[in-house]
Amino acid sequence: MPGFFEALENFQPMERKKPTVTIEGKTVEVDIETKKKIMRAGEQAYTWKDGEIHLKPIPRRDRVTYRKLKRDKYGYEFHDGDPHWPTKIVEGGFSWQTESE
Repeated sequence: MPGFFEALENFQPMERKKPTVTIEGKTVEVDIETKKKIMRAGEQAYTWKDGEIHLKPIPRRDRVTYRKLKRDKYGYEFHDGDPHWPTKIVEGGFSWQTESE
């Protein structure tokens, strides 16, 4: 094994890669725990605020909307009152309308 021990003596370990994240086009070096946290949620879920990385606020939906059958100017007529079996469209029939709660 000629050259093996010479190569072993001259061996230089590789430098460890430093963890970096790219948020809004800006790449910055962070510690490994922050990198893991950002990887879990995704880089697109974070933003810059006052020069620091912050999680974007989650949009809240205040109102829930439902669709219900109500009488309308024109709407469906149902066979034996079954809403799953419309027969034709008539004046004063039922239509699906959105209702907020």
